[in-house]
Amino acid sequence: MKIPLERSQIVLLGVSCFAVVLCVAFGWWGLGGLVEVSNLGQEIADRKGKSEVADILGRPGGISEAKKEIAQLDQFYIGLGKQEESLIEPWRQATSEATGDGKDWAKDGNKWKDLLVTYNDEILKKSGKVGDMKKVTLAPSFYLGLEDFKQKSPSDDQVPKLATQLSVSKRLVDLLFASKEKTREGYPTACVLLKIQGPMGQEGGVSEGGKSKGKPSEKSDITRENYTLEFECSPEVLYAYITALTKDSWFFIPTNLSLENEKSTFPKRSELVGLFAPPQAAETASTESVRGSSNSVAPPLLLVLAGKEKLRVSLQVDFVGWKSIPNIKTEPKDKKP
Repeated sequence: MKIPLERSQIVLLGVSCFAVVLCVAFGWWGLGGLVEVSNLGQEIADRKGKSEVADILGRPGGISEAKKEIAQLDQFYIGLGKQEESLIEPWRQATSEATGDGKDWAKDGNKWKDLLVTYNDEILKKSGKVGDMKKVTLAPSFYLGLEDFKQKSPSDDQVPKLATQLSVSKRLVDLLFASKEKTREGYPTACVLLKIQGPMGQEGGVSEGGKSKGKPSEKSDITRENYTLEFECSPEVLYAYITALTKDSWFFIPTNLSLENEKSTFPKRSELVGLFAPPQAAETASTESVRGSSNSVAPPLLLVLAGKEKLRVSLQVDFVGWKSIPNIKTEPKDKKP
């Protein structure tokens, strides 16, 4: 049954329907925008330690200011992520180089052995002969602390751990060579590298000298391996070497240092001139017949205080790396202060 409507009723009904639709539309858009802004304002308020958004949204221009602060926080987190990446990247790169990540020599025993021979030959070429005061000389039996593999190759199961030891041992030796060459010594002193011992001992087992006192737990994401070096050098070279270790891009931590003097007793006064006079002074003194001649050379008796006596050094160094090389992704919106 149809109910006839008058013209005025039809117009009123149409206007009412349009008003309802318009209210629903404005409510949907406006309410959604208000909820979004309120959420953003609440986030800002929570980060500032406030429990309500009234102080932010209630003041003139509060919504606009809230959006600006959110943008500033996003920029802050982006910058923080870049700083984190700049700190992690050298450490990550050093771990990749040390472990031979993705390289064949870090997987295959024969190729690892070839690299060991190559490294040892490089060190021998850079080293000096016995009595050389300008270069580091090596002990006759020195073989990067891997003497057990001088005549044989390791098994493939041993290679991953030996790969890191080979790289780190080579790095430690190179830093000592560089420290000796760059250091200006008060008195030229021989530098002799006696031995280096890493975490892998005889037959690929863990050596006593290779155990680190500060060993990370199994749940830790980092590894910490201990290396012990024994060498003789001047105090200047030792200082330069310790400095180089702490500034190197590889994460080295010197943990223990033991020093021993070359001589245990001070020489007699009558022996000082003969012990510490340079060769030309001794020859001049023996051939000089006239005392007080202008050609005579006074023996430098204080050279013993200038570092002519060698130090025997036993130095323990930890190499810190990652168990698995991390990939840093900057996602500032997901981070909370």
